[in-house]
Amino acid sequence: MRLGIGAIFGVALLAGAGAPAAEGQVYKATPIMGIAGPEDFELLPDGKTLVVGQFRRPPVPGGLSLLDTSADTLLPLPIVNNPTAGWGEAGCTAPTHIGAHGINLSQRADGRWQLLAVNHEGRESVEFLELIGSGPATRAIWRGCVISPDGAYNDIAGTKDGGFVATIPTSAAVFAANAGKAPMDGKTNTGYLVAWHPGKGQVRLPNSDAPYNNGVQVSPDGRTAYFNAWTGKEVRRYDIASGQVTGVIKLDFRPDNLTWTKDGALIAAGTDESATGPNCPQLDGMCALGFGIARIDPRRFRATPVFTAPPGVMVGVSVAILVGKDFYVGGFSGNRVVKLTAAQ
Repeated sequence: MRLGIGAIFGVALLAGAGAPAAEGQVYKATPIMGIAGPEDFELLPDGKTLVVGQFRRPPVPGGLSLLDTSADTLLPLPIVNNPTAGWGEAGCTAPTHIGAHGINLSQRADGRWQLLAVNHEGRESVEFLELIGSGPATRAIWRGCVISPDGAYNDIAGTKDGGFVATIPTSAAVFAANAGKAPMDGKTNTGYLVAWHPGKGQVRLPNSDAPYNNGVQVSPDGRTAYFNAWTGKEVRRYDIASGQVTGVIKLDFRPDNLTWTKDGALIAAGTDESATGPNCPQLDGMCALGFGIARIDPRRFRATPVFTAPPGVMVGVSVAILVGKDFYVGGFSGNRVVKLTAAQ
């Protein structure tokens, strides 16, 4: 369902990775209602259809859907089970339901399109799905999975060999040491990165500890991981071969997920926690904090603000993705997606 026009905002828009900002760009914010917990997005090869990872928040089970941006309508993603060797750990059985969190779309070495989904429904796992068809007619085949040996995954990025790099935001040890709670002060390291590769299992990546490891992406050559330290308001660049953080970007908001643009830039989005309190505007029955979007040039590893919204526009912002000239903004809570359309 597509609904009416919201607020009008003036913001800066970047023309491309490393390009100067075009100051004064104006966006129209339009809510697309009835989409529960649209925590993460991936753009299909048609350039118009989004896979939506809808975050599980009981009693809402979460799941995977398609958003047809030509009409801004939500569609089901049909899934059938067909376990296949080479997709995840041998013997890993199909879930009863995928309570999605972070998702990632990548092309395997054989050319097939692989969707990875972090699952919190009944188990902590990464589910491997193959996407068949195109656009709004896309369907999925569940091929396999990997069960987490330590804590819940948050986000995931596929690698060419059929493996992945993932974030563990809070380890089991940290939970145990803090009475079942995750320190959220932005200074305490709570999580880390892991890598899983076929036939090798999962390993913890050295020197990747951070304050609440969140969104992650891997460079096309597989050499570099980019991940968010959510409570620390940082995006970090990590060299996978050397096991070292090679750069840190400080932001004015808590970066949640990362998405790629067609020209090879990264988009970070997240909430501005400074507006918490009794006067926070309510949307969908929850506090609607302000949020920010930044564009990151991976080559120079620099960030430029793209959009800043005051409180009251959306709940729990966790992701922004560029579709044509429009941004689609999702959140881990609430019941809407916000579409930011550049004014002519």
